[in-house]
Amino acid sequence: MRSSTLYSRALFITIILKRISIHLMRPISWLFLILLLIWLLTTTYCHSTMCNCGPIGAAGIVPVTEDTNPLRTISISDADKSFNTSLYDNLLFAQSDCMYESPISDSLNMVFQSLSDHLQTNNDRILLLTGQYQNAETNNCTGDDLGIARAESVRQLLVDKGVESNQIRLASSEESLVDLVDNKIMGGVAYSFINGDLTDVEQRLRESNITLYFDTNDENISLDSDQEQYFDDLKYLLSRNSDIKSLVTGHTDDQGSSSGNRRLSRKRAETVRDFMVDRGILLDQIVSEGKGPDEPIANNNTDEGRAQNRRVEITIQ
Repeated sequence: MRSSTLYSRALFITIILKRISIHLMRPISWLFLILLLIWLLTTTYCHSTMCNCGPIGAAGIVPVTEDTNPLRTISISDADKSFNTSLYDNLLFAQSDCMYESPISDSLNMVFQSLSDHLQTNNDRILLLTGQYQNAETNNCTGDDLGIARAESVRQLLVDKGVESNQIRLASSEESLVDLVDNKIMGGVAYSFINGDLTDVEQRLRESNITLYFDTNDENISLDSDQEQYFDDLKYLLSRNSDIKSLVTGHTDDQGSSSGNRRLSRKRAETVRDFMVDRGILLDQIVSEGKGPDEPIANNNTDEGRAQNRRVEITIQ
């Protein structure tokens, strides 16, 4: 089929040359001939190399065609804001690994830049990243959930492009059908949008107050994925409602002196307060206090009970 097309073009060129040969003495004829040859050579090259010379889609990408595999296509759409971008390319994850291979292609980088620009322009929108994994995979990364870890790597990619982390939520999904390329997972993350309604966020925070636990004399803070999400939601709410404050209350068990435990409980509360400030929450929207051993929630006569009492509770006012 391609040979027939090329033969037809060559025949066409021959006929045209014969017809204009008698006019070659005229300057305008030379100009016409040069322009004609440029056009013919350009279109012939495109067809001979099977390139797509059609229109370019969102984010400067060739649109997906019928012969492309949808599993290998990254597609991100926010219908409520008329945003859509897609590309026949995607992130590539080694099996059981949470970090995508880098560097990513320029076109794929343009997709994420377009998504970043959309989120920064529409700060009322929340992006849900759902990390995907197969049951047969193990998790070679920190944490128990490979899907969350993959979603976190994409969140960091967007944060590096200027997106606020509290505009991104993470989820995980076990998928039996994933696309493998050279025994690596193509994609690994799904993208969707949800409304960042302040009423819903506030209600969720009031219904799920967070408690952080500490070992004896310990002040280190380690968060699981649900707690990470809580702090992201808290930052989102407080940044959009200056009248709401977060109350951080430290508690201890009854081991040691009462005055020492009060100081320790205040110090733990202040450690959490400083941690929240480092995450972008304004200091004047945080109230910290220490209750010492005065408000236990479990029996201090057992190791298990004392462990529950060594805590910092975070609520909103």
